[in-house]
Order: sequence, then C-alpha cells, then structure tokens
Amino acid sequence: MAREAIANHVVYTTDRKRPTELGAEQRDDLARWVSNRLGRPVAPPDLSSTGFHYMGGRLAATPQGPAGQFMYQNAEGARLTIFVLPLRDAPDTPTRTVDVGATDGCAWIDKGVGYTVVAPVSPEELHRLANDVRRQLGAAT
Repeated sequence: MAREAIANHVVYTTDRKRPTELGAEQRDDLARWVSNRLGRPVAPPDLSSTGFHYMGGRLAATPQGPAGQFMYQNAEGARLTIFVLPLRDAPDTPTRTVDVGATDGCAWIDKGVGYTVVAPVSPEELHRLANDVRRQLGAAT
C-alpha cells in the first residue's frame, strides 16, 4: 500500500498543469466518486490549520483495486497527499513511518481501510500531519 501511495504521490505532485482530476471546488463530487468506487464513505479532511490547503484529488488504480488520492499544498508549494485504499481483511495497525527511496510517508490501517500520508516535510511534522488526518478520518467513520 505505501509503495503505491508514494508512487502516485511522486507522479501527480510533480505535475504542474493537472495534478488532480477534480479540483477543490469539486470536493463533494470527488468524495462521492471515491466513496462509491471504494464501497465506503471517504472525504478529504480539512488540513488548513496545518498550513496545507486542499487542491483536489483523483481515483487511482492499484493491484488491489481502486484507491482515492487527496492532494494539498502549503504556501511554500510543498504538496501532501492522502492515499486511501480498502484492505477489507487486513487487521488494524498503528501509524508507522514508511519510505521508498527519497520519499517518506506515514501509513496505517483502520477498520479495513489503509491510509498513507506523504509529504516532503520533516519526520516529526509528517507524524503530526498523519495524526491529524487519522483523528479526522476516525471521527468521520
């Protein structure tokens, strides 16, 4: 899951013309689309208090089936992604650091859904962001 999340992060965050399929103004449409494809309600969390503002997102393909990707950007232009992938038979896991090459993320599984937060920030900041995402997504389920 983390490798797929990081691969999608690297491919789409570097795209300056079309990093997302649906933009921030289509947040509700994207949430419905991703939720329908994943078979469970999913919506992008609000990270504005962390300095990251929602840009939009897309549906992504993985060997396990469809996944959702939500993208954010801060004032310095750094982009953060949240990757959401159903893992129906997987047990819950704590948040753990993952790295693939030069890119770091935090991943966890909660109630049959895998999440990975990827951003070019310090490990401490990445964990703070992942904890905020996990808190918000956990409250939504």
